[in-house]
Amino acid sequence: MNKIIFTKIAHLSELFLVAKEVLKFVSENKIKNNNQACIISLKGNLGAGKTTFSQALAKELGIEENITSPTFVIQKKYEIKNKENETRDLQSFKTLIHVDAYRLEGNIEYIQREISLLKLNEEFKDPSNLILFEWPERLYNFIPPHFELSISHSDQPVDKAEDNHILDQTAQTTQITTEKRVFELCYVE
Repeated sequence: MNKIIFTKIAHLSELFLVAKEVLKFVSENKIKNNNQACIISLKGNLGAGKTTFSQALAKELGIEENITSPTFVIQKKYEIKNKENETRDLQSFKTLIHVDAYRLEGNIEYIQREISLLKLNEEFKDPSNLILFEWPERLYNFIPPHFELSISHSDQPVDKAEDNHILDQTAQTTQITTEKRVFELCYVE
């Protein structure tokens, strides 16, 4: 069993705060092997907020491009333009690679071929890469040691002091949400 590093409960509208904390933690505690990419797998049911979290994290990295789910293309790459006020560890990231493995299921040979076509083994070896994996369970046997962020719906009621209609500012379209999510970060070897 993997040890949980931290647990947060937040509205989707507060994802930028969770993304900032996750980025700070992973940049300060890069995988024990500094000769590989920093990998964060995003685990959660359909609609849990994996892509929305990816959008918030990209925004925290200063990426201005529209971040969409790479479900059909499987992988998208974004150049990270470092900000002057970032920590040295965070400035070491040059590329955000967003992978959605939802469509990658099948036998081992098929998955190995897809990994080869995507050049993921090379991407794993580059310490300047920050790689986000949606639906990582499709590739667990192929992903090196990494951080895992589990996202689930919270059964915690909305605080009465809060506005019951919280604007989700991380989404591309205006959405109203009253749901909270649970975010649990752990390390997977």
